[in-house]
Parts: sequence; structure tokens; C-alpha cells
Amino acid sequence: GLVLVAVPLIAEVRVDGTSGDLDVLIVDEATGMPRQRLRLPHAMDDDAIRLSAISFDTAPYRLGTDRLAFGVKRDWAGSSRPNPFSDTT
Repeated sequence: GLVLVAVPLIAEVRVDGTSGDLDVLIVDEATGMPRQRLRLPHAMDDDAIRLSAISFDTAPYRLGTDRLAFGVKRDWAGSSRPNPFSDTT
């Protein structure tokens, strides 16, 4: 009955990068109304190492006896052929 939504809030697009926040919402599927919202400041910032994907890690991370959490994953990639780079946080 709940849907996870990630909304990029891009503040600026430059020649050398992008800056912005990411809103993460838990939305009630039946009503479409947000139940929870978290803004991650600067989560969309990139430069020479670009943000290539955002996804959810829905493994049941137990924070306590009655609290579960999920993860927001960001994939990073570099475009240098001699020195390739990729990372997931």
C-alpha cells in the first residue's frame, strides 16, 4: 500500500556539473498522498564524476523492534577512458 518516490530537484545545470537536492517520499498508493518526506540536500550535485542512477535498496534494515528502514543508492561514473571510475553509495 506504500510507494517509494525519488524526485530530483535540480537547482542549476552548468557546463561542468549539476547541483540540486533529492526529495524522497513515501506515498500512500490508494490516495496518492505523501505519508513521509525527506529532503537530501546536495544529493544531486555532480561534476567530473557524474551521477548516473538513483535507486532504492528495499532490504528490510531493522532499526529497532518496530522500525524498518530502506536505502537510497546513487551510482557514480567517470568518463575518463584511461582512468575509468564507478562507485555506488
